[in-house]
Amino acid sequence: VTRDNLGGTLAAVCAAALLVDYVLTVAVSVSAGTAALASALPALQDLRVEISVAFVVLLAWGNLRGIRESGKIFAVPTYVYIASLGGVVVLGVYRILSGQVDNIPYSPEEARELAGFGEPLAAVSLFLLLHAYAAGTTALTGVEAIADGVPAFKKPEARNAQRTLVAMALIMGFLFIGITFLAIQLDARPFESGHPTLVAQVTHHVLGSGIGQAGFAFVQIAT
Repeated sequence: VTRDNLGGTLAAVCAAALLVDYVLTVAVSVSAGTAALASALPALQDLRVEISVAFVVLLAWGNLRGIRESGKIFAVPTYVYIASLGGVVVLGVYRILSGQVDNIPYSPEEARELAGFGEPLAAVSLFLLLHAYAAGTTALTGVEAIADGVPAFKKPEARNAQRTLVAMALIMGFLFIGITFLAIQLDARPFESGHPTLVAQVTHHVLGSGIGQAGFAFVQIAT
């Protein structure tokens, strides 16, 4: 599209940007998923690199089967993830509003491992703003896949792609805002090591003990 409307030079720039974005999408998605898995199974903490590489190989194998085929392969895990994490958000909001859950407690030992522990509050710098912006944009990686894959949709392709993009944006916004709300209300803090993840802490606290432990493991594996 860029080549037909704006010429080859800008088309090459656009293609290069897409390649960088795809690398970022895989890096962020795989590392986040592996961190979630290690949060449920701490024994995997030292194997995160190997597991991430294995996931990249699995993704490559799935995509080599074709656009439609890979869509079918990855659809079920995606739906399971959306349903499970969405359930955590809904349950968490309900438990907070009904007063059934308090803030996440941290032991003195855990508190010393939190990011920024003991550091004085600093003014918001340009670097901090840029870092927050960069971290936020990673939530949007992958949305270009719909625009690139319009021919793979059923007819009318453009209309179905538009509907899918709207649905994707609504789901992403719901999960992003929901997890942020829970993290703030429960006073969740990230660990310096990144383990367990912030989402894992929120999920574990919302689901509780007992049968909630099984639910926590399921959500982390789905992620």
